[in-house]
Amino acid sequence: MKLKYIISILFAGLLFFSSCDEDGLTKTNPNGFTTSSYYQNGLHLEKATNAIYGQFTGSDLYGRMMAYLSRCRSDEHASGGPQLEVHNAKLLNGTYDNTIFTLTAPWQGWYRLIHRANAVIEFGPDIEDPTLDPDIKAHRIAEAKFLRAFAYFYLVVYWGDVPLYTETVKSPDGEKATSPESEIYTLIENDLGDIIPILNVTHDDVNIGRATKGAAQLLLARVLMHQGKYGEARTVLLDIYNNGPYELVDNYSDNFQEETEYNEESIFEIGFTGSNFNWWADGNGDSPADKGHVMFQDVSPTGWRNLVPSDKLINDFERVSDGDDKR
Repeated sequence: MKLKYIISILFAGLLFFSSCDEDGLTKTNPNGFTTSSYYQNGLHLEKATNAIYGQFTGSDLYGRMMAYLSRCRSDEHASGGPQLEVHNAKLLNGTYDNTIFTLTAPWQGWYRLIHRANAVIEFGPDIEDPTLDPDIKAHRIAEAKFLRAFAYFYLVVYWGDVPLYTETVKSPDGEKATSPESEIYTLIENDLGDIIPILNVTHDDVNIGRATKGAAQLLLARVLMHQGKYGEARTVLLDIYNNGPYELVDNYSDNFQEETEYNEESIFEIGFTGSNFNWWADGNGDSPADKGHVMFQDVSPTGWRNLVPSDKLINDFERVSDGDDKR
């Protein structure tokens, strides 16, 4: 009985190894897409562009870790208790190194976004679809450039010299060394300068949340200010102020209410819920995106309470000791 068992195992092993020839390992998945087979029409271009926006809401970016990266580096937050994860606590306390997840996750998230944007920028122009409006085609590619510039802005501000990719990486050998900050800023400025005349000033309800001319201008102004080019930044900001469709809302809290999102004060909002172009599903609200932003649980006084307002932030508001009526 034991001999028969051993023989059967050997026979199965021979079958396995005989099937692992070169042809067997290089089969193409008939259900999968390649860049040459995917970018064929306007729907492909739209979905590929939406996928860039979709990267924003992942847990490595504004779904969670990018929020921790920005908040734990500020002086407006403090630990809500020992339940704050170690990697976040190290960043908050200034005892971290470059290996902590709070840094590595956003780094990977931004480069995933850049790769998706590069795909649209690289392959989108070659789409030949007679039903695709040329203006929409140009706008989708401009959106990709805006989102790539957005990613590079945060990479260069947080890390300085970073690898610069302007096309999709085709193999592991395509990994690049870091480029100087000046080259990153030059790419961002050039891209934004090219797309500002192309992007719409506003969008209809179906496309609300997509990049606009004002969003690109504001990003350009921030890029210029980070380089000390304040005069150039002022010119851009005045154009937004004088010619843009924006104004302050009467009630400041409207900027934080679901019922008043995408209001006249909003220049660029990252949507987690709603019925607009919603990258997860059909745009009718029936999708995972409707779960919303998870960070409320991290900072909610009735949730995990991982981060709380710092004393410095609290002291910036009403204090009886400063002569205010209430605390």
